[in-house]
Amino acid sequence: KLPLVIVTYADTPETTVGWWDREPKVYSGIALEKAAADKPDFISVGLNTPALREISLFDLPGSGALDDTYKQTLDLLKFVDCAIWCTNGTNAWRETERHLWAQVPQNLRDNSLLAVTHTDLPPVLAALVRVLSRLEKEKSGMFRAIVPIGTPVAGRAMAPEPEPDLALWATSGGPTLSGTVLAIAPP
Repeated sequence: KLPLVIVTYADTPETTVGWWDREPKVYSGIALEKAAADKPDFISVGLNTPALREISLFDLPGSGALDDTYKQTLDLLKFVDCAIWCTNGTNAWRETERHLWAQVPQNLRDNSLLAVTHTDLPPVLAALVRVLSRLEKEKSGMFRAIVPIGTPVAGRAMAPEPEPDLALWATSGGPTLSGTVLAIAPP
């Protein structure tokens, strides 16, 4: 289990462990397990990835991250230009998710998307047209776009070195997700 994880650009990969009420600690390289063991309020990972010169990513810890016990996390959302809410395709966009997301400022909701995950699983794939139809009807005032993605497939596609498996990437929904984020994120 991880707290809020922020992914930003750094010349040299590093992991910063932070708390709201004390000084942060920095580890060299990617050290998520070591960082999580410190029980921080947030973790920042710096990667030498050119796209991160333009954007920072905030990965919130599960759907409970937006309830009243996470005031600091909600406060961070005023610095966010675009958000991706991930909903599990096996039980997409539950009422609890809708309630939590409704606490997010409208200007951010207007500039965000709903990613339907686990679309690589046969039961989700079989119901995907019906689920996406329902979500399109319910997205008004909540999201600009809805994008299905098979996250494990996308991860496998991007893992090979030195080049990703672009054919597998195309089947994952990854190109649609990344294209949609780039289209709605402010310049």
